[in-house]
Amino acid sequence: MIYKSIKALEKNLKTKVLLIANATRPDIAVDLNELAAKHIRTLCKADEKYTVVLFGGGGTIGFADSTKRTLGSFDAIVGDRISGSHSLLALCAETIHMSRYAAIGAFDSGLFWLPEAIIDGFTYDDIPALGGLNTEHDPTMPGRVAQLRSLQRRAKIWLEANATTFDSDRLKSVNLGLDTGLSEAQISKLGFTTQSFHAPALLELLQVLDEKLGNKSAPLKRYSESDLADEVEFEFAAEVPGAIISTSDRSFTYELDTGNPHPDTGQFVGGWSESLI
Repeated sequence: MIYKSIKALEKNLKTKVLLIANATRPDIAVDLNELAAKHIRTLCKADEKYTVVLFGGGGTIGFADSTKRTLGSFDAIVGDRISGSHSLLALCAETIHMSRYAAIGAFDSGLFWLPEAIIDGFTYDDIPALGGLNTEHDPTMPGRVAQLRSLQRRAKIWLEANATTFDSDRLKSVNLGLDTGLSEAQISKLGFTTQSFHAPALLELLQVLDEKLGNKSAPLKRYSESDLADEVEFEFAAEVPGAIISTSDRSFTYELDTGNPHPDTGQFVGGWSESLI
């Protein structure tokens, strides 16, 4: 169904289409990184211009940077609210096609999963800005907040070097929060080239992605109550799609292993697999 929707969009737009999508539900959220960007190099031909369908949020600046260098000049389609590295990429597009449901959220919203931080030279300068934060109950908090501050600063610098000059304060997380964004009309007023886009193939694709990436599903069970008092039964491990990068004939899927949570964050660990139509 994903391939079918991508092909329909290609026919509508008369360009090659690349889908970049990741799950955003807290228990299975996936941050796209430079490894994901290398799969885009595999999928995309150097002599083709692509229209990129962006679906999701989070992700590293390195993912946006590597993807932009791979694609060069590209257009973007935003069907729903995006944020993070997806917003960075959208704001670098020549034309941003947006549905009536679309919004571009904060480009500096940070990672879904921020690892425990060692106070190193890259984050140390942000520690004084915490204003004496009480860390009695979470000694890792200064490092994690410093990591976020560092990411936000670098995201702004990267955007200034790669996108149209605009009032970036309008799209910062400190102003938008993590759950709102600007519409097509508002993005246009910031100086970007936008176009309303309401193709049925896009709505079909959004519905398929919501289902496939579990955004409409209940959180995964890790255990259930046993018939025996004071005991629980752990759920069987399963592979759950956490991200999809696809063209109309080839794709990579990031499969989360629910039997392999990270010992520190609880995030499910996974890996990429390739599929052909």
